[in-house]
Amino acid sequence: MNNREYTIEDLEELLDNIPYEVWMKDKEGRYKYVNKYFSQKIGCSKKKIIGKTDLDIELGKSPVVNEEKVYYEIYNKDIKREKEIILGSILKEMNGEKNIQDAIIENLIHITDRDAEKNYKKYDSKILFELKKKIKADDIAIYLYNRHSNNMSLYVQEGSTEGIFTTKYSFNVFGQFLLNSKLNKIVRNFNGCQTHYLYPIRAKDTLHGMIEIYYKNDDSKHYIGESIIKQISILLGVSLENRTIAKHLKTELIKREDVQKKLEMVIDTVIDIYALIKKKNNMLQWIDINKKCMEIIEWTDKDLIDRSPLELVHADDKEDLKFAVENHKEYKNFVCRILCKSGNYKILSINWSNISNGNIIITGKDITNERELLKDKENLQQAVEVESLKTEFFANLSHEFKTPLNIILSAVQVILSCINNNLESLSLDKLLKYLKGIEQNSYRLLKLANNMIDITKIDGGFYEVEMDNHNIVEVIENIVQSVAEYMTNNKRNITFDTMEEEIITACDPDKIERIILNLLSNSMKFTSVNGKIYVDMDITKDCKNVIIKVRNDGPAISLEDSKKIFNRFTQSENLLTRSVEGSGIGLALVKSLVELHNGKIYVNTHINNGTEFCIELPIRKIMNSTMSPVLNKSINSKVQKYTIEFSDIYTLNQ
Repeated sequence: MNNREYTIEDLEELLDNIPYEVWMKDKEGRYKYVNKYFSQKIGCSKKKIIGKTDLDIELGKSPVVNEEKVYYEIYNKDIKREKEIILGSILKEMNGEKNIQDAIIENLIHITDRDAEKNYKKYDSKILFELKKKIKADDIAIYLYNRHSNNMSLYVQEGSTEGIFTTKYSFNVFGQFLLNSKLNKIVRNFNGCQTHYLYPIRAKDTLHGMIEIYYKNDDSKHYIGESIIKQISILLGVSLENRTIAKHLKTELIKREDVQKKLEMVIDTVIDIYALIKKKNNMLQWIDINKKCMEIIEWTDKDLIDRSPLELVHADDKEDLKFAVENHKEYKNFVCRILCKSGNYKILSINWSNISNGNIIITGKDITNERELLKDKENLQQAVEVESLKTEFFANLSHEFKTPLNIILSAVQVILSCINNNLESLSLDKLLKYLKGIEQNSYRLLKLANNMIDITKIDGGFYEVEMDNHNIVEVIENIVQSVAEYMTNNKRNITFDTMEEEIITACDPDKIERIILNLLSNSMKFTSVNGKIYVDMDITKDCKNVIIKVRNDGPAISLEDSKKIFNRFTQSENLLTRSVEGSGIGLALVKSLVELHNGKIYVNTHINNGTEFCIELPIRKIMNSTMSPVLNKSINSKVQKYTIEFSDIYTLNQ
């Protein structure tokens, strides 16, 4: 025991200089020892305290500060001796730490507030005030490190000594020491007595600043509070790190808000259609829709809450969008009709794209006015074309009437002249020739008149077809056989072929005859001497339609002409340059008669030689009707009909 290098007085002096309350009591509660800090706290001298209990001591000071609670951290220890037990206790007042902790927590809580920057200094000043009081420093300050200017700038300070802290430190002076993660403190002496202590504020090895503490006289008081200083440095580092992150996030958030506002402005002013849709169990729900889109379709947000986007799509366009939803497909420039609140439809061109989380983004534009203008333009062009065709038709019609009339009048004048002058000069052969010319051209005029009357009736809805169940193969075959002799006499060859011997369907044999004769008449006009005409029949693969083909080996019809040759007043050759006669309404009449049978007619442009007209008629039967036999009309009636249909064919090329 005698080898100790310290005395009891040394220990008591140490205990008197620490900022903790220290006391020892016997088992009756009488004080055996108190340190200086304890006696100062209760306001009594050591002599008045030793040997007394707590009840015997009149307290000079209250442990309540400004009516606030005082927090203590207490360490108790029983010291056992042979004859007695000594109870020892150390009380560490925690008000400073508690206030600092509260200030740091407040700092962290309000880190995302809009006014956080204004409040930072208030909370940090509170921390410095409590820390200065705790460690009994004369002055204390926080410096913040600026990476851009590479210096330390004075941020906040507590103390009354003027000019003790410099405004800025060049980082190069002691920056590397502060950056050293193993270094906790730098000591700087001024004039041999003034001492400054620098403590780095770091977080995750990142330097954010430093705490500078000033003592007028370096009596080693800083050692007492060094642990708490280091703790505060760590907490401030975390706080400053969070501030930096929060500031960065706030800046990014502001930028994002600015971009979002600009984007919303663009969406609302430039883009007609913008909508965000959520897909859930193949059902679509509105998430977002721009203002301009709602103005276009006339619906409000409330109107659309209970309406699926597909409910607004026109029935004819809905299936394609359903397919896109179910199969995660995307569309570009998809044209669809959307129902407006007024009950009208707007035509939209949309882009449909799948994005994350089953969401769909739709952009597009309103093309209703564009389509209406285009339709008006097409109608105008069509009207101009119709007027042009009408003009050409009437010129053509005038020619069609004038030519046979001139022939008839010329023949009549010749006959009358011969009769008036000398009947013997007109032989019987010549007379028959003139009379046949008159007859043929009369039939030609009759055909023209019949076609015009029938076209007018069809346009007015007064044309009637007498539908009944017939073997259409027999109907067509009889027509071909009836004109075979006429074809032979005019040096043309006609062939009939069928893959089916019997096809029972509802049709009007007279109208079918009219159709076939017109097509055969056209084939004769464009078939050279000894040319061939083919009439073929078959049914489609699904057995739903009968196909009738009339083909010749004459000149082919171009793809462009094939699209308009069935239009009224249209011919594939010009009036002044054409090589055959015709009014230009025959094929239009044929098309109308085919459509009255719910069929269609078209030109097959895929064959290499000649021209082929194809007719497709649906195979159907009238219920409760027996098959009608093909009527055997009188030979004279048939001959007259064929003569009328072929009346515009001349034998100039024979």
